[in-house]
Amino acid sequence: MGKKRELSDYSRQELHDLVWSTPASKLAGELGISDVTIAKRCNKLNVPYPSPGYWAKVAAGQAPPKSPLPLTSEELSAKEARNPMPKSLPLPTRLTPLHQTASELLTALNKAGLDSYKRAELRREPNLPEVVVSKNLAERVGKAFHVILGSLEPLGINWRKSQSSCNPGHFRKGQDRLQLSIAEDVIRPDGSRTYPPSYEYPRQTGKPAGLLTFSIKESRHYSSEELQKWSETNKLPLQELLAQLVGAVRKHFLDAQELRAQQKIEWEKQRIESERRWREHQKQEAIRLQQEKEQKHAEEAPE
Repeated sequence: MGKKRELSDYSRQELHDLVWSTPASKLAGELGISDVTIAKRCNKLNVPYPSPGYWAKVAAGQAPPKSPLPLTSEELSAKEARNPMPKSLPLPTRLTPLHQTASELLTALNKAGLDSYKRAELRREPNLPEVVVSKNLAERVGKAFHVILGSLEPLGINWRKSQSSCNPGHFRKGQDRLQLSIAEDVIRPDGSRTYPPSYEYPRQTGKPAGLLTFSIKESRHYSSEELQKWSETNKLPLQELLAQLVGAVRKHFLDAQELRAQQKIEWEKQRIESERRWREHQKQEAIRLQQEKEQKHAEEAPE
């Protein structure tokens, strides 16, 4: 026979279905545990279970209401993340205190060295995003980062320090991470707008554009891949750009969360199927051994 399924193997939904379909005393006997253990497991997972008088009402022919399964914090975050984004996210006023990490970014930019285009350069600060902008844009960048952090943290998408001194910080939720880069483009003498590489040879001429470009990259252990980029223009002002960026980050983490949930369901199906096949194998093996035993007994029996 296969191994009896442990109480801890049941999902919240499965546990909720169990306790509202079978009295705790009977369920405890089937699982080989006490009803107190079942109640403790329900409390731990925030799964409501029937009161002592519930099953008496059922036995009397009544239909008492069942308490619905409440959403988990992850499910609440996912529900919130599905809400439509506003068209724009306003920057804070001068009187609004900045988020601590945004304030640290502003301080770091004001102290940073300059690149060949006279832009402050932060590339490998473990607690900050990668930023390359003129110092006169530092306050604007700090406010923009403040808006991004304040919009994502209520969803459980938090800014985390990199564990490597060679990489910038990142947004993280569960096992998934995203890096954020903020850059001021350069205007070439011919009027074209570009973002020059960090190592440019031969060096070209140009001046800071005064406009920002934001990009998000999927962070991996040894590399990162740019997923999406937004450039500030007359048609896409910063407030609208921030709303689009936050919406894209929310969707990225929500999609990743739903993918992991689906994978978990598939793995559980595979586990159940594997156990079924093992039980069938054990059953067939037992039959085979019994047949061999009977055959051997028949061969050894005197004629």
